[in-house]
Amino acid sequence: MQDINLVVVYLNDDMVRRFFRTNPNVQDCRLVAVDNRPTNRGLPEIYNEIIAQPREEDCWFFFVHEDFQITSPLADIRRLNPQCVYGTFGVKIENGIPIGYGRHTCSNKDGSAPMEVGLPIQEPTEVDTLDCQSILVHSSLLNAHPGLRFDENLSFDLYTEDFCISARINFGLRVCVFPLKVQHHSFGKITERYYIGLEHLARKYPDVAVAGSCSFIGGRAVEAEKQFSYEIVADQARSAPHIAILLCTCNGEEYLEAQLDSIARQTAANWQLWVSDDGSRDGTLAILAQYQKAWGDDKMVVLRGPGRGPATNFLSLVHNRNISADYFAYCDQDDIWHPEKLERATRLLQAQISGPNSRLRPLLYGSRTCYVDRHDQEIGLSPLFRREPVFANALVQNIAGGNTMVFNSAARRLLWKCPPQQPVVMHDWWTYISVSACGGRVFYDTWPSVRYRQHDHNQIGHNTGLRAKISRLRMAMKGRLREWNTLHLAALSHLEPCLSKDSRHRLKQFEGVRQKGPLRRIRALRRSGVFRQGLPGHLALYLLALLGRL
Repeated sequence: MQDINLVVVYLNDDMVRRFFRTNPNVQDCRLVAVDNRPTNRGLPEIYNEIIAQPREEDCWFFFVHEDFQITSPLADIRRLNPQCVYGTFGVKIENGIPIGYGRHTCSNKDGSAPMEVGLPIQEPTEVDTLDCQSILVHSSLLNAHPGLRFDENLSFDLYTEDFCISARINFGLRVCVFPLKVQHHSFGKITERYYIGLEHLARKYPDVAVAGSCSFIGGRAVEAEKQFSYEIVADQARSAPHIAILLCTCNGEEYLEAQLDSIARQTAANWQLWVSDDGSRDGTLAILAQYQKAWGDDKMVVLRGPGRGPATNFLSLVHNRNISADYFAYCDQDDIWHPEKLERATRLLQAQISGPNSRLRPLLYGSRTCYVDRHDQEIGLSPLFRREPVFANALVQNIAGGNTMVFNSAARRLLWKCPPQQPVVMHDWWTYISVSACGGRVFYDTWPSVRYRQHDHNQIGHNTGLRAKISRLRMAMKGRLREWNTLHLAALSHLEPCLSKDSRHRLKQFEGVRQKGPLRRIRALRRSGVFRQGLPGHLALYLLALLGRL
């Protein structure tokens, strides 16, 4: 069967040896084994290169994963219609429910814990999409449709599903599962990379909602997920979410141990602490080393910071691709966390998830704080904000300190779109702006989740009291708020493709507030709907607009 090219791109040489080189069921095929260890390139790129190679005769391309074991002969492939796209497992909607076709065995990498998956079939069965474990395509079909290729924006997930959607929608081709006994040595897991792929396909197919093996796919997938939840997603949602705590330090020895001890007391225990130190010269690094030794490297990682201030330091952790988690929590070096801080925040954010595509919506949690002095004695609460936390507010005011913020991986990916060298006022305010601007949801909790320590070296500190309000107004009158708005408007240009329709409108109106004459500025501010929490702050906003200080 040299007319069948069995293509496997691999990182594990032992799997290739066991499942392909010595497998009697594939010995008559032409094995195209590509060692991907030197470069770890995306599979679509490699597959397209193989398709593009010149050949004397037509053939089948059977693209399979390295952990894919064929346990029955391949002779029946010759009888398949070369003008269809095939695979060994696929999904289609029946009576509103995704149904998997193509009975096969799934197991761990070593073959343990095997289980049967998919409905059995006796002949090719049409489906909506195929799972990426395998896809079978004839060269004559590819030659007839040169626009039908693997999307190289998708590296290792969802490229097969995309190929099927394109084949059906753009070229009117059928997609089918054909009967073949196989064992897939993987149960599959939804990862950050998978969500990035879902975002890409939602933009690529805005009016589509088709069933995949792990989720619905396309721009209308969220609507479909309201009717059905995939089992693999439900299982992952029930498990404790992994939280990356992002702590920035700089000469923080005096209060650091109290903060670290409060992290250790968290009722949500599935966390990992990532510390970025900005050149401490006191005992901070020694304290971090002590805790790292006690907790272990799997629980705590210490990095050297960029040395350009707290905003840049925090955002360097946000942009660090080695950090992977479901949720991310900013952490200051001198506070004390309530034991239920992480559990309460993640429970609220988790409640918004109905399926994988609902995870694509950026989510941000923030709360009030309890002010304490340097001796941890309570001295008051942060302001209580009653209006909704939305972009119209975020443009001119941050309402939650970064030390209270917890955000999901979709919000983190959104922050990636603005380059780390782009200056912003502070990381927490920028996070509030970004999430609220791009269709995300922001939750403001009136429960104080942090004991916010006030001392002489606070970067921001509390802003309550008449003296603090007068000080802020003086700074604004001198043009400080206008300078900050200029920074944020420049940063928002990087998010322009992601802005919601409402945010685009408000942003355009707000830019007019900064450019027109006094009375026109007031009218533009009213039309924009931009506001500050509380009547005194809102009146001050109109005064600043009148004076051209926005």
